[in-house]
Amino acid sequence: MLVCGLWLNLIASDNQIWVDQKGSKIEARFVKLFEGNLTLETFGQKLLIPLQTLSLSSQALAKQLSTGKAATEIKKVPFWRDMQGRIIQANFIRADAYSITLEMNGEHFTLPMEMLDKKSMHQAFIFSQHSKSKETIVEGSSPPPTSSNKSNQHPPHPTPSPINQKEDQLLAPKNSATQNLDANIPLDLSKVQQWTSTEGKLLEAYFSDLVKTNLKLKTKSGKEVTMELGKIDQRSQLLAKKLKDLKSKRDQEIARAIAKRKKMKVPSLKDEDLHKIHDFENTEGNTVK
Repeated sequence: MLVCGLWLNLIASDNQIWVDQKGSKIEARFVKLFEGNLTLETFGQKLLIPLQTLSLSSQALAKQLSTGKAATEIKKVPFWRDMQGRIIQANFIRADAYSITLEMNGEHFTLPMEMLDKKSMHQAFIFSQHSKSKETIVEGSSPPPTSSNKSNQHPPHPTPSPINQKEDQLLAPKNSATQNLDANIPLDLSKVQQWTSTEGKLLEAYFSDLVKTNLKLKTKSGKEVTMELGKIDQRSQLLAKKLKDLKSKRDQEIARAIAKRKKMKVPSLKDEDLHKIHDFENTEGNTVK
């Protein structure tokens, strides 16, 4: 796993090197140039620097970037901090309870969620919920009757009672053919699953855990729900056990990765190392520059 090396290698690459008239250097991202003052951003902090205090080459760079970006709004890219205080700037792609996927310069990188500090973990949760809220989900729709003859029409199913009008709803049971859990369908802990009670009511929620006979779920709105295993049908019981096995394997992989990271010795680094190409080797022995 390239976790520690990858974090160092992901430091925002759209930064520029700025030099003042005394020769001092700073690596920061151009924000704007306005009325002779240059605004830069580094590690989430905004810096306001008089343009005339910079070297001629840096002044020219600022004017060039200002010409190219003055007419468009600069996209705000979030910052992420790990448990050791290191920061990267990358776009959010997706996240679940175990990992987060970020994008930088067109490349996607997946990192263990435990690597982030509490503030960044919370930020990942907010981004994840926001992206899921954009998905359109149509529930409870019924097909129109095929015949105008009322005697041939089946009586409608009774309207199911919701858990909470503001929370996710229990839906009417679907066709029995869909109740069988296909062993060939890949399971995903990050996706919403359908859980059917012994009374035939359906709940859509994320799997959290299975502790003895208690199934722990989380609704799409974030509410924690605990159900007894005996109160859901056989398909849902089988689904819960399969997801529990998948979660246990994922937890073991994460535990091994964390244990390995703790044993890693981080070499001493200098500022010049940020501008060099380094070799990183993953757990499979593959080397990446």
